[in-house]
Amino acid sequence: MIRLPYTIAFLMPGEACRIFPYYQRRLSGLCNGFETSETMHLTIKYLGYPSDPPDDRHMLSLLPSIAEIAKQFVPIWVAVRGIDLFEFACNRDPVIYLKVYPREPLFQFHQMIRKKLGSSIDQFPETDGEKYMPHISLSREGKISAIDRIRKVIYRMRRVEKREFRLTHLVLLTHSLIYPVLPT
Repeated sequence: MIRLPYTIAFLMPGEACRIFPYYQRRLSGLCNGFETSETMHLTIKYLGYPSDPPDDRHMLSLLPSIAEIAKQFVPIWVAVRGIDLFEFACNRDPVIYLKVYPREPLFQFHQMIRKKLGSSIDQFPETDGEKYMPHISLSREGKISAIDRIRKVIYRMRRVEKREFRLTHLVLLTHSLIYPVLPT
């Protein structure tokens, strides 16, 4: 099982979840599994890894500060168009994701959380700052053995219709629970 960090993210609205089966059908047989519509999200910022055993109290204490920052950015409109993948050098399964636009307001939100929370949260050099890539994961379990076929599907879907969504449901994802950041 993949160990995931505490994450500030937008859960996807119902109209966004209705398009996921379209992509999943095209990737059928190329992935070992897909994200569920209940937990499909757009990450704004990873905050840190849980301790062992997990104790959410520190992250929960940050929720008022995160909510104050979020008021400047929520609601936010985004569009998805096409898919891409993150490939890893260490023989890990690729992550296949929906491409999200526009990047700039999401990047500003990401940066503001980094700046305001500072040392209260962990830094993630591989995904922070200029390396932040807004995306919605479809599968964290793309088959490495099918990478060439996955690339062909990505190429064929490059001109798929753009879909726009209003994101309002900002949450803190933990190892086992989802906490709202702002009232919905």
